[in-house]
Amino acid sequence: MGVSHIDIFYCNCESTRFDVDEFGRVWYPDLGRFRVVCLDTNGNEITHFGAYGNADDPVGGAEPEARFAWLIGVGVSEKYVYAGDSINRRMLRAKKTYGAESVCSIP
Repeated sequence: MGVSHIDIFYCNCESTRFDVDEFGRVWYPDLGRFRVVCLDTNGNEITHFGAYGNADDPVGGAEPEARFAWLIGVGVSEKYVYAGDSINRRMLRAKKTYGAESVCSIP
């Protein structure tokens, strides 16, 4: 089942894709839990986002959760995470934000 921790042995017809960002963090689709996961270089989970859902789910609230039905690929760039959902037939682009930022001036 992709790179999820849940084993399903009857079908392996779709392969999944993951990506590594410029800091060596691995971003992968966790199909069994309908979410995108980010691991550090030691394999520790840094963060995850997503939940089960489809096009019929109501969207609401201040920050609606990303919804996936069959997450098959994740790609990352400097600013965004891209997630492909084959059942919902869509590509989600999520902006990466950080809890802390350090900026220095250049003389």
